[in-house]
Amino acid sequence: MLHLHGLRYEMDNWRDAHPYNVPAVEHILKHGLRFTAPITFFIGENGTGKTTVLESIAVRYPRIGAFTPHLNTLGTTLSLEDAPLGWNARLETNRNAAAHGFFLRASTLNALLGSLESETRPRRGRTASYLDRSHGEGLLNVLQQHFDAKGFYLLDEPETALSLRSQLSVVALLHQLAARGSQVLCATHSPILLSLPDAQILEFGEFGIRVVQREDLELLRDWKSFLANPELWLRHLLT
Repeated sequence: MLHLHGLRYEMDNWRDAHPYNVPAVEHILKHGLRFTAPITFFIGENGTGKTTVLESIAVRYPRIGAFTPHLNTLGTTLSLEDAPLGWNARLETNRNAAAHGFFLRASTLNALLGSLESETRPRRGRTASYLDRSHGEGLLNVLQQHFDAKGFYLLDEPETALSLRSQLSVVALLHQLAARGSQVLCATHSPILLSLPDAQILEFGEFGIRVVQREDLELLRDWKSFLANPELWLRHLLT
């Protein structure tokens, strides 16, 4: 079951300024966006609108969005720059959409860990702390603790600070979430996460948004080329 089937933006209060002039946002305005698999990856270069679109969904999702009385667990503070796009977002959700959800942006992980630390600190004594762990361990702990039930999850570059083996742990977690009936939207640059079978991959760029197959990803070709012959890539940079 998909909790979210589609996204569209309306023209109300539309203006020629960020984020409304981002090609991905313009694409959704004209064509909408459809989700076809339990796991969907947003890929593309920095600045192509992946986080912007994720945040507009987090704002409007019926049960975790910041503008709804059904707030459950949001997880990450929305940016003042991008959140207003959510006012024009319209989500096509399943009538039985999950009541549990979480939005994780790795770039604000430290603030999130501090917030979770204050919420979960025991009254007497102190057990293992979110803040006592490394950055990567803290991120994995958040994923394991808060991505454990059937729900709707948004991840923004969760591979940040994670080793290859830790990223593989995230791949296993995403697979388990899908098997339990969850839906995940994940913005990533990680070829490890993109190894997850049967995921929908949406590429963001100057063209807007397009569906791509894993075997056609330029990102994977570049990684393979670099690892096979790093000197070829570096000789133009280290001069």
